[in-house]
Amino acid sequence: PKNREYGSITVFLNYYFDIKKEFIVSRNCFVPKPNVDSMVISLTKKDKLYDLKNKDIFFDLVRDSFKFKRKTLRNNLKGYKLDVIESVLVKYNKNLTARAEELSLEIFIEIVMFKDDAAVLIAPSIETKRAWESKASSTISVTETDISPLFVKKPF
Repeated sequence: PKNREYGSITVFLNYYFDIKKEFIVSRNCFVPKPNVDSMVISLTKKDKLYDLKNKDIFFDLVRDSFKFKRKTLRNNLKGYKLDVIESVLVKYNKNLTARAEELSLEIFIEIVMFKDDAAVLIAPSIETKRAWESKASSTISVTETDISPLFVKKPF
């Protein structure tokens, strides 16, 4: 948390994997030469995941929190019950003026697990909108089992 590179993909990957930085690959190793160096990382599947009753709400919350990078949580999460979210943030000396990049995976998890019912997070208008969107368009859902074969578990 608290840096420009921290985004929803970081939270999603941290949910499923332990991530370790292995080594830097110099920009000079590529043709054409990019303007940045690269990093090789290893992803080790976590043995035990958080016991979320509704993973869809967790992933929606994270995605919506990072929707507009420089906006506050209050602005990005207008369709959610902000009083519920703020009640968790207060425990971490944060409030709705914080930005998503200030929240760790554990804070997002705790928000979703509030009173063991993630449904308390979503205002009725958002539920109606999401139901309509799912009927109006086809969506592609990517799960952890879909992406895990894409990653090499050990560096070669």
